[in-house]
Amino acid sequence: MIVHVLDNLENLEPDFIYEMLAKVRVNLCLDVGAGAGDKALKMLANAQQAQVICFEPFPGNIGFLTDSLYGEPRGFVVQAAAAACNSEARFAIPSVVNGSEEGWETRQGYSSLGYMQHVSTLKDLARQILDYTRHTRSISVSTVRLDNFIHVNHTFVKIDVQGGEYEVLRGLTPSMRAGQVDIIYAEFSGDARILRLLDKLDYIVYDSFFIWLPGCEDEPNVLRRARRVPLSIGAYAFEGVLDFEDRSFEGYCRKIRNLRKRSRFIQTDLIAIHRSMNATFLEAITQLSKDRADS
Repeated sequence: MIVHVLDNLENLEPDFIYEMLAKVRVNLCLDVGAGAGDKALKMLANAQQAQVICFEPFPGNIGFLTDSLYGEPRGFVVQAAAAACNSEARFAIPSVVNGSEEGWETRQGYSSLGYMQHVSTLKDLARQILDYTRHTRSISVSTVRLDNFIHVNHTFVKIDVQGGEYEVLRGLTPSMRAGQVDIIYAEFSGDARILRLLDKLDYIVYDSFFIWLPGCEDEPNVLRRARRVPLSIGAYAFEGVLDFEDRSFEGYCRKIRNLRKRSRFIQTDLIAIHRSMNATFLEAITQLSKDRADS
């Protein structure tokens, strides 16, 4: 069952999870798919006792990331992709910013679209075939298991890896099973394996804001609080709230697949809370919503 975290908390904004870190105990933050370090800076600002380790495989992003973390003694960079094992793999880069895209003028050479070229599902195989026909650029990168970096309790993990979330979680599973990971904040596009794994390891799963390409704005009683956001490819998407009648794992994934047929791209950020942390999490986000209402 997916719980809708925004019920009765209308004052929360996208990425409220980073503000929430100031209200709970956090000893370590892992920023997986760190990009230019924008989210890492939010972690450093709010989880003020935590180390922040950033994982980023694309060389074109590393300069932006190290510049963002310059002078931050709690911030560290690992130039590698998080995966299920320590090895090497192919990493695809469909496009990079050329500097003319709205909102991305200072990020020439940057890419937010890179992904691992692994094959574990038919969808992965189809993606590789499409990469081949489009002559998508790819490079060899190192891969690491996140489990190797966790030696404390009260860990926060953010995952933004363009479809490779399940493989990242496989490399994190021992730490999750040991109760060392309190909160996971991961992009989600309908992979039911992720939901089953989180449920098996005693996590309560919440969704938050969605982002989607134009195409399903007229879906009745589903999309609300939508706003336009610029993308690094020069196009725009919508960000807002989706309502689901069926929040079972199967029904939730089925609805996302159906909406994707209309908009081509749709995803949310799942918030997975270890059951031992759930009461603290709910208290923290309720207080954050009240703080926003009073400000």
